[in-house]
Amino acid sequence: MTTPYGSIVIPTHDRDTTLALAVRSAPSQSVRDVEVIIAGDGCTPAVRAVALELAREDRRVRFLDLPKAPLRGGANRDVAVRSAAASRIFYNDDDDLLLPHHVELLGEALNDADVVDTPVVSVCTEGRVAIGLHDSGHPVQRRLLVEERFKGVFDTHLAHWKRTYTDRAGAWLEAPDHRAVLHMLKSFAASSEVRWTTLDCRIE
Repeated sequence: MTTPYGSIVIPTHDRDTTLALAVRSAPSQSVRDVEVIIAGDGCTPAVRAVALELAREDRRVRFLDLPKAPLRGGANRDVAVRSAAASRIFYNDDDDLLLPHHVELLGEALNDADVVDTPVVSVCTEGRVAIGLHDSGHPVQRRLLVEERFKGVFDTHLAHWKRTYTDRAGAWLEAPDHRAVLHMLKSFAASSEVRWTTLDCRIE
């Protein structure tokens, strides 16, 4: 078995109505050689049934049926990242869709960074597009993140090397409250050794 280009981690607990759409958007990438890890966090029976069916449909999909972990399931996300077969780690939420070029663009950016992210682009109900511009690599931006005064990044538009996570001693495990993603981001931002880049976001 060859090592996949990237592993996409999808944590889930009770969103059985959206999980299939979220998971199927992951292997439908322009980079086909991906592993998809459904990180079950005390899944409901309905979610478990959907996850098992998705794993049967596509050999690239793997379901970790784990008991409920405290708070937002940081310990189970930690298990998922550490079990990943690929060296590049990507994320998707169980109610989000990944665009087909997601892994390709963020994966290429990792060639020159340890962590990469993209700005948040929101399409509002009235059709207005709002872009949350930021630069996670800027020292001031990183300090504000560590001080919990600004957070412009979510896990769905984040990618990092597996070693960058494991070298931080398991950031998911250390989350003391429900803000698991914030605490992982803080562990990256606080380290001067972590090269963090925000991709340009252009609408043409």
